[in-house]
Amino acid sequence: MDPRDREHACRVTRHLLRDHPAVPPEVVAAALLHDCGKSIRPYRVVERVLVGLCPNRVARLLPLGALSVRAYHPELGAELLARAGARPRVARLVARHHHAGTDPEAALLHHYDDLE
Repeated sequence: MDPRDREHACRVTRHLLRDHPAVPPEVVAAALLHDCGKSIRPYRVVERVLVGLCPNRVARLLPLGALSVRAYHPELGAELLARAGARPRVARLVARHHHAGTDPEAALLHHYDDLE
């Protein structure tokens, strides 16, 4: 993962553990790895800025290059984790960290990801 994504993942995890110290280990792992799908394509500095300005719903409508990675990184990350042998629950949480639905642990990840 890009150094900025690693730092972000550590901050998300630190804040999550500060407020929920008894969270299951799979949630901690998912917090650390939630953006690993972004690692399939390195971002140039200008792309990172432009992608950051583009809402996710727009990125899903224009799935090109960096926008595609931004839009689909949860699913891409879950696939990478599954292929690497991660626990299914960790991959599932990573896949849902932007669209938690009724999953309370994915909603927790989404909350702390959005705080950053």
